[in-house]
This record gives sequence, C-alpha cells and structure tokens, in this order.
Amino acid sequence: MGKVRFGRAMALAGLVVEEVAIDGSTVSVRARSARSEGRCPLCGAVSRSLHSRYKRGLLDLPANGREVAVLVLVRRFRCRTAGCRRRIFAEQLAPTTGRAFGRRTERMELVVHQLGVALGGRPGAEVAKRLCVPAIQVADRWHLMENASAAFLGAIRRNMRDIRRALGQGSIDKATLTAAERIQYDGWRRRIESDAIVLKLHAENRPLNEIARRTGRSRKLVRGIVRGERTDTFRPRGNSLAPSFDRLDAEWQDGCRNGAELWRRLRAAGFEGSLRVVTEWMTRRRRDDIADAPRKCPAPRTLPRLTTLARDHGRGGDSRESGRRRPHRRRRA
Repeated sequence: MGKVRFGRAMALAGLVVEEVAIDGSTVSVRARSARSEGRCPLCGAVSRSLHSRYKRGLLDLPANGREVAVLVLVRRFRCRTAGCRRRIFAEQLAPTTGRAFGRRTERMELVVHQLGVALGGRPGAEVAKRLCVPAIQVADRWHLMENASAAFLGAIRRNMRDIRRALGQGSIDKATLTAAERIQYDGWRRRIESDAIVLKLHAENRPLNEIARRTGRSRKLVRGIVRGERTDTFRPRGNSLAPSFDRLDAEWQDGCRNGAELWRRLRAAGFEGSLRVVTEWMTRRRRDDIADAPRKCPAPRTLPRLTTLARDHGRGGDSRESGRRRPHRRRRA
C-alpha cells in the first residue's frame, strides 16, 4: 500500500495538525503548537523571541489497526526577564497531550500503565503488541523490588534523626561509647560543622552546581547533604560477626562474659575475626543490658529488614524476649 497524505486538520489539545500520512501499518501525524508565544517555566514571563526548533516524537493510540506516531515541531524561546536564571526554554505541551520528557501521549500512557498493572511485564507486552500498542518490558520483579527497597532505604535515612529521638538517642554520652564508636562520633561532629555550610547555601536558594563549586565537594555529595542522607552518627559498616550473632547470644545467655574466652570459642567454630571485634561487641552488649541505658538505634540498612520481615523471623523477637520456645510442628507422614 502506498503512502496517503491528508491536508491540514483542526487543532486538537493545543496542537495544530499540519499533515497526516498513512504508510503501510503506520499513521504519521505532523503537528505544531497552536500558541504564538511561550511562557518561561521559571519566572512565568511570556516570550516571543524565538531561539530554535526541534522535533519531538509521541506515540498515540492506534487507529484502525495501525500505529500512530505524532511528530511535534517544538520551539525554543529566549527569556528576556532580567535576573531570571533560565535564559532559554522550550515550550511545553498541554498536560492532556503529553508530559514533559514523555514519549507517549497522555491517553496512550494511561493504557500502557493499566496493562502493566493488570498483566505485569511480559504478558502486558504481548497483549500490547496485539493491540498495536508498542510497550517493551524493561523491568522484572527483581528490578522493581530493588527500586522499591532503595526508595524505602532513602526515606529511612532522611528520617534517622526522628527515629533516634524516638528511641531516646537525641543526645549521646561519649563516655559510654566504645573506642571505634568514639572515633566515628568525633568524625560525625566534624562532618556536621562542614555540612552546615552546604545547608546554609541551600537555604539561600543556591543551585547544587554552585554549592559544589564553592565548597569544593562533588554534586552527588551536596545532593546527599541537602536530602538529609548524612545525619547518621555511626555510619554502617560490614560486621564480620554477623554470621555468629546467634552463637554469641547463646554463649552470653549461658554466662560466658570473658571476651578472650568467647573469642577462642568462636575461633574453634571457624570465626576468622580479631579479638577486638568480639570485645567491642561485649562492651555494647553490657551497655544495652543496663536498665536505664537508652536503646541503640539500628543501622539504616537494618531497619527496612526489621520492618518488612515477619516478627518471628527477626533477631530478638517476641518468642526470644519472653523466654518461650515456639511449638515444634510434627511432620506429616
């Protein structure tokens, strides 16, 4: 089938359709904005000073079994407002037509979203293909869970200050810290003083690039400070004792309170860590056993695991704290 062209059509959702062409299984639509000026997204000033043009592609709902591709001619304008940081900006499409940086129209985006929610990745892609809606599976369950975990961890890190306050750790007594915790605490004090400069510049509405340039820090580090991701007093680190926590608790409950003896027992079981790691664990354990001592706040990476796992599967759960064992289930024959 040859290419069929139509003349100019009427304006639709802020666009003026200039040309429609049918080529085989594809309908190509060429359009432009119906407005004669643009509005700066930063200061809101109207501008008619044209800078340049570029083409933006959008996929729309199919028509008579054919894919529809909309090619929009978008203009860039100059902002003439004195003091505005945005010197050049692109005109925005109507919200019902397409989102910023979107590759599909809004109604097409809604259909793809509903297919993904109802059917999932691979089945949704197959059904979309039959409906002449090109949607490609780019995420599986692992990536979705990984992204959700990263977002959850970021939210916890931004609220660690409130979490510590709820656990009674608003103030830290340096005399109760171990040697390793005391070193981290001193570094945290110096870090808070230097981060105050970044927060002050951010309060003055300075952009991140300017703050990074004036403080000599990377943009990624500045962004983490602004988002509140560096408020941890004791930064998490790998713990070689993690596989031996259950044995440590059992030895502690059995009355072994000597660090060297406990370390020798762990070494006999295959532990390769140093004596200092074991003695620091014992120091923290003695401190936590004091009745009036504040509870130690778990690390940010530990909190998501504690809040998502079943209570019976966590360390120090209800069954262990009450001193009762869970009932043994008999196997069926």
